[in-house]
Amino acid sequence: MVAKTSVNKDRYSHGVAIVLVCLGANILSHADRNMLVVMIDVVQSDLGLSDTQIGLLHGLAFSLSFSVFTIVFASLADRMARGNLIAIAICLWSIATGLFGFATGFLSMFLARMGVGLGQAMLSPTVYSLLASNFPRSRLARASSWYVSGSFLGVALVLSVGGYLAEMSGQNMSVSIPYIASFPAWRAGFIGAGIIGLIFAISVPFVIKDQRRVYVQPSPSFGKVLQFVMEHRNAIARHFVGFSFCALAMFTLIAWGPSYFMRVQGVGAATAGVTLALGFLISNISGVLISGVMTDYLERSGIPGGPFIVGSCAAFLTAISMVFFVLGGDGSGSAIAFFLGLHFSCYVIAPSATAIQVLSPERMRARMYALFLCLNNLIGMSIGALVVGLFNDYVFRSPSAVGISMAITVSVA
Repeated sequence: MVAKTSVNKDRYSHGVAIVLVCLGANILSHADRNMLVVMIDVVQSDLGLSDTQIGLLHGLAFSLSFSVFTIVFASLADRMARGNLIAIAICLWSIATGLFGFATGFLSMFLARMGVGLGQAMLSPTVYSLLASNFPRSRLARASSWYVSGSFLGVALVLSVGGYLAEMSGQNMSVSIPYIASFPAWRAGFIGAGIIGLIFAISVPFVIKDQRRVYVQPSPSFGKVLQFVMEHRNAIARHFVGFSFCALAMFTLIAWGPSYFMRVQGVGAATAGVTLALGFLISNISGVLISGVMTDYLERSGIPGGPFIVGSCAAFLTAISMVFFVLGGDGSGSAIAFFLGLHFSCYVIAPSATAIQVLSPERMRARMYALFLCLNNLIGMSIGALVVGLFNDYVFRSPSAVGISMAITVSVA
């Protein structure tokens, strides 16, 4: 009995350690991924980029490589030591983030953003496979929601720090990175973030004790995965397409939110960064944690389709929030509706991850989630960010129309 209790404590401690390390990796992932959003105006001013080009950098450049390589790397997560894979992923995207700081034009920035997408393609399929192997079904949504909350901590971190760097860049100030050189503030932010990521990556394999798994039977081929998808195509199609369009709302609000507050509300970059950081911490993290608890409750209660119930509520409430966002004009009512929209849009994250892990056989989990991420990012990240830029440049022909452009994009999705 004592031995069994000791084993359970060890498993619990290791499970907590896994969640904390994965949480840290996700913080870095989304900080690096979203650093551009608070620096849009200074990057545009420095390099002469349009809103459409910014939309391509934030959306297509990242999601194109992310979508392609997430399927390639997911097969490794079903076979290899996942702690090592997470460390490699962090190294890859950290190097690309640093290179973004050295970019001199649209093409070099596009290639660096593709590098960030390539590295981050390895993270979530590996993490969700790892969590599903270390947590029972009744606790999986909460473990997933803690991991997901790292995305918003990362966004909040980069908004608060990046806002100050953007304001410093607007004043032509530089930042010195020890032992390297002095750079314009916005460039120093990307280079410094890359260095921090490389340092963090070193610790990952020492904390996550996930040995390479040896199976008697060979791993199912990708053809078998596609066969599984076709056999369950109705449920999987509803999951993939529905949750991807829900994610479009969240990605759009995150990508263009800082620009809205700076261009329409007239808020300075530093103030906008801190305000949005606090908003993300409150609205987004509460949204993802509440949705995790709701999904687990529906699962324990035996109510079928729990993740889809939560996702449907999220879509409806997000659309309603966008109506009030438009009606609020440029006042505080609009800002409140914006953060409510962010809150409800986050309800889809934990249920979508949980549903795909429960639906998939163990040795297909990473690749199934990779297929979902592929569509999720192609629809959610590429379309949302780009459409807002196109509306600004070619329909309304005004950067200050970013608010109505966001509202139309999110509501239609």
